[in-house]
Amino acid sequence: MSAYALSLPLLPEKHKQEGTERLRAYLAELDGIWVETGNGDRYLEEMGAYIRDFPDDPNGYHYAGLAEEYLRDDPQSALAWYEQAYALKPIYYPITQSIVDVRQKLAQPDEAVAALHRFLDQPYLKEHARAKAESRLRELEGS
Repeated sequence: MSAYALSLPLLPEKHKQEGTERLRAYLAELDGIWVETGNGDRYLEEMGAYIRDFPDDPNGYHYAGLAEEYLRDDPQSALAWYEQAYALKPIYYPITQSIVDVRQKLAQPDEAVAALHRFLDQPYLKEHARAKAESRLRELEGS
């Protein structure tokens, strides 16, 4: 899996206004650690610093989960990070997608379906996100 830069549009408005350059520097460094080293321990250490500086940014928790899942091959730990990200931004589908993926890896199909229902119960979902979740739900319920 290739890493991609963390998305500034997902950041809380406060963080967009203060320290955008600092955030970009953090994100570029983290992306480089993932891509250049693939070192899960180092990535998570640096992500921990990011989370300490920006504890209300769901990206930090989501990407820590991705590191646990893909760099450390630890889906159970990844799930804990994903749930923290979801608590901060429940209407962002990629977080739910990660939760569903890891639930499937853990052979928890009922919990994967429940995660999609939980997402679909959220108000103010964007149509694209709703459509992706509904499609994934049909896929899971059909299998």
